[in-house]
Amino acid sequence: MVASDSRHKDLREAEVTEINPSDLEAIYESVSDFSAESIAKIVQAHQLPYLSETFASIEHASGYVDGFVIRQYLYQTIKFRSFNLVSPFSGHSVESKFSIALYNKSTFVFFDDFSVAIGHLGMGFPIMALIIPKERLFLKIIDNFWGVKEEQLPAVAKILTRFAETVEEKPNKLYLLSGDPNFAHHAWNHLSALQGVVDCGLAKFPAQLVSTHEPLGPTPELFPELAHWNNYQVPEWELEDINKRGQMILPVGGSFIKKTLVDRVLRHVEMNPKSEDALRILARTRSANGPVLWMSVRSRNRTAINLNEALIELGKHFIKHYPQGLIILDGHSVVCDFDSNPGVDKPAQLETVKSDKEAAEEIAKALATKNGGMPPVELAIGLEISESIYLAQLAGFYFCHHGTVQHKIGWFSSCPGVIHSNVRTTGMDLAPAMKGQSEIADLPVYVPIELIGETDSVDLGSDLEKLLRVENYRFSDIPGLIQFTGDLIDTKLGRQSEKSPLRRKIGIKLKQIINSLKGAAT
Repeated sequence: MVASDSRHKDLREAEVTEINPSDLEAIYESVSDFSAESIAKIVQAHQLPYLSETFASIEHASGYVDGFVIRQYLYQTIKFRSFNLVSPFSGHSVESKFSIALYNKSTFVFFDDFSVAIGHLGMGFPIMALIIPKERLFLKIIDNFWGVKEEQLPAVAKILTRFAETVEEKPNKLYLLSGDPNFAHHAWNHLSALQGVVDCGLAKFPAQLVSTHEPLGPTPELFPELAHWNNYQVPEWELEDINKRGQMILPVGGSFIKKTLVDRVLRHVEMNPKSEDALRILARTRSANGPVLWMSVRSRNRTAINLNEALIELGKHFIKHYPQGLIILDGHSVVCDFDSNPGVDKPAQLETVKSDKEAAEEIAKALATKNGGMPPVELAIGLEISESIYLAQLAGFYFCHHGTVQHKIGWFSSCPGVIHSNVRTTGMDLAPAMKGQSEIADLPVYVPIELIGETDSVDLGSDLEKLLRVENYRFSDIPGLIQFTGDLIDTKLGRQSEKSPLRRKIGIKLKQIINSLKGAAT
C-alpha cells in the first residue's frame, strides 16, 4: 500500500499524554500467541474491542512503502512528525505523541492509551510489540531473542522520570537514529533506509540524523542529498541523552541493499584518497592478465582450523590452471570511523589485523613462485572496509567464510563464489537468503556438508581461547574441497578442463547442488 498524504479526520489534538513511570515498572503479562481464539480471550478479558483493528494498523505501519526500502511509520513521521495507529479501546485513528529510544536503538512510541515498541536491527526495525499499560499487557507481535522485551520497560520508565524533573518543553525536531559497528548491518539495515528516504523524496523535510557508527564513511558524504540535515555522531552510551519530553525519535531501518546504495559506496571510495596498500593492489589487479580469486582469511573464531592448508591447496590449484591470474587474500578490515569513533575498540581491531596478516603471510609464502618472482598474491588486510569493497569489484570468484567476511564481496558485487561454515550453518540452506539481501548479489554455493567436520572436543584453555574458537570447524576432505571449488571456478570463469572420473563425480554433485539452489531461489 502506498503511503497516504492525507490525515485521518478523527485525529485528536497532538498533546503529550502524561504517563506515570510506575506503570512501566509493574509486572506485565507477556503474550505471543495471536491465534483467533487467543485474541478473542484478550479482547474479552481486557475490554479491547478494537484489538484486531489495532493489529491491522500496526501491520500496515510496519510494512514498506511500495517499491521503496522505507517503512510506512518512518515515511509518515518524516513527513508529518507523527504516524497513526488505531486505538484498541476506541477504534479511532490516533497520532503518536512522543517516543523514547534506548542505547541499542530499541524505541518505544507512545499514543493516548497504549504504546508500541520498535526494535531488531537485523529485521530492519519493525514494530514488534503492542503495550497497554492500563492492562499490564505486553503483546509480542514478533517474538525474537534480539527483539524488544518487557524487561526493557524499567529503562523507559527511568527516562520518563527524568522528563518529569525537567522544564516543560515543546520540541519540534525529529531525531532519526543510524549506525552499527558491523558494516554489513549498517548498510543492510540503516543505509538501505536512508536510500529509501532519498528515493521517496523525503530529503526536503528537515531532521536530525544521529549516528553512533559510520563504518562505511560519513553519512553526509555518502548521502549529499541529506547534507543539509543536522548530522552528528554520538557514542552509544550517550544515545539515551537525546530523549526529550514530547519529542519523536525513531531508528531508520530497512532490509534490502539496492544497486543505487552500492553505487553510492563505490562512488565515495572513488572520490576520496585511498591508502597506499589499496592503490598498489588496485593497480596490480587491473593489470593482471588473468582472473582474480578472492579468498578470505580468518584467524579468530568461526573459522576452519585447517583453513591455511585449504587455502594453500586451493591457491596452488588456481595458479596451475590460471597462471596469469591473481589471488587476493582478504582479512580483517577496519571501519572508516576508526580514528574518530570513541566506541571502536582499537587495540582489539589491530590485534585481529595482526593475527590475520600473520596467517595470510604464511599462505602467500607457500604460493610464492620458485623462480623468486613476484608472488601472484596480494594481502588486502587492515584496509578500510570501503576500500576492500571497492577492490572486490575486480574479483572473478571468491572463496569466503559465511557472514560479514562474505558480504564485502557477496552483497556489493555480482561476483560468484563459494561460502564455507560449520555444520550447523551449512545445513540451514542459507544461499537464497544471502542472495536475497542485495539487488545485485549472485546466488552463492555453500561447501557441501559432507566436506565439513566438527572440531575435536578438547580443553581449549582460558575463557578467551574458548571464545575465539566459538563454532569453529574443519574441512574433512581437502582434496575433495579443492576439486569441488575448482570445478565451480571453471564453470563460472568459462574454462572447460579434462576431468578424471573422480572429478566427473564431484562435477555431477556440483550440478545437483547448483540446480537445487536455483530451484530454491525461484
